[in-house]
Amino acid sequence: MSEHKLVVNGSGSASGGTYEKVSVRGDANVMGAIETNKISILGTAKFHSDVSADVVSIVGEVEIQGKLKANLLKVTGKAEIRQLSNVKHYKIRGQVIANSLLSGDSIDNKGELRTDGNVTVDSFQSTGICKIEGLLSADDIVMKLHHQNSRIHEIGGNTVSVKRSKFPFARKVTLNVHQVEADIIYLEQTYADVVRGKNIIIGPGCVIKRVEYRDRLSVSSEAVVDEQVKG
Repeated sequence: MSEHKLVVNGSGSASGGTYEKVSVRGDANVMGAIETNKISILGTAKFHSDVSADVVSIVGEVEIQGKLKANLLKVTGKAEIRQLSNVKHYKIRGQVIANSLLSGDSIDNKGELRTDGNVTVDSFQSTGICKIEGLLSADDIVMKLHHQNSRIHEIGGNTVSVKRSKFPFARKVTLNVHQVEADIIYLEQTYADVVRGKNIIIGPGCVIKRVEYRDRLSVSSEAVVDEQVKG
């Protein structure tokens, strides 16, 4: 790894390369691929090619037009990722907008995650907003519906838990999903076409068209399930 640092204060551009650290405090355009230990963005930046880093920290606004590879992505501002993203740990406190696959070990979302593609991780935790047009796939999925509705096309995993938060205004917040499939499922305030699994609890506020279960099913008196099928 190069010992050189790429620092942009104010407005500037760079051709890319290998650096110890990349720091932007202003407005930067990076034309070529970047490889570095750490990227720190306090202003706005546009990366026109691939980005590879150990840690990417975004307080301002960043657009990455190439592929992203990192161990840790921390976003308290806004990040737009145009191609594949392979990040070990996502820590979302602001907004992440993606156009392709997000993969890695874990996502901790307390902000807003929007993607047109799939999300594939081992652990997914969210108390923020999710708008996932593809498949959310994880071993363990834990969601708390907090202040705005979320929408996910399809959910698949080993365990899935969706609950509303304890705040009074969260009573009207819902998760809208086409299909949920997992071994163990607990749902609150979820609107779904199909829920399929081994042990399923349909909690308060749910409206489900069809539930397919293998072992056990419990349905709250405050939920609506049109069709129940054991098989």
